[in-house]
Amino acid sequence: MKIKEAQATEIFVLDCNVDGELKTFKIGNRSITKFEYDYESLKTFIEVAKTNIYDFVMLSAEETTSPRGVEMKLHVRENEEEETWEVWSWGVGGNHPRFIASFESEEEAEDDIFTRTFNYDFEEDDQRDTCYYSSEEDAIEAKLELLSEWWGVSEDTAKSIIHHQEVKDDIEAQRESDRVEAQRLKREEEEARINESALFYSEMINAKKESYKETCTRLSVAIGSKIEKKVFHAAVKIIRKK
Repeated sequence: MKIKEAQATEIFVLDCNVDGELKTFKIGNRSITKFEYDYESLKTFIEVAKTNIYDFVMLSAEETTSPRGVEMKLHVRENEEEETWEVWSWGVGGNHPRFIASFESEEEAEDDIFTRTFNYDFEEDDQRDTCYYSSEEDAIEAKLELLSEWWGVSEDTAKSIIHHQEVKDDIEAQRESDRVEAQRLKREEEEARINESALFYSEMINAKKESYKETCTRLSVAIGSKIEKKVFHAAVKIIRKK
């Protein structure tokens, strides 16, 4: 498969993200990193994620140090004399660069790196789950099977646990959305109140070419008493924009 095709091929994977104590173990041919959670919380860090084959495969690409810093061990170099593009390896620790293959175009060289990464890094990668699925439905089913085996319960029970967790998550998300919306409305009401009062006081004096402090002094004299600070300065700004 070429890079362009791999980038255009959408896939779904089980994405595990969590902070805390991690433990790597195997289920079948999977190498899974497990967080020591109670089973009801486990769902919160196993999600179905959408990506493409190229990005997913290249996560397994071996990296090393090089004169340019940490980068992929396999890289492309332009041979200006031969007018070709070459695939090189930085070797161990970046200190033993070696030529691998030559191509007529940079695209062919990059495709070769992708193929080598797939064959030698991705397929041999035992540090992460490299299973992927062509549809979201298949990924969801795989997630259900994994959690069922992980928790030691039936798939129906696992599905029920996930459903109740999702309902709980939805309720919490709605509460947070309602809280944010309530704060927004309260903020808008407060701004409207301040602007309405400020408009009233801004009619007490005319605009002049003067400093901000001088406008404050004139308005303060015109009002004759202390008013809310936010309203006062809002009125000053309105006056100075006239």
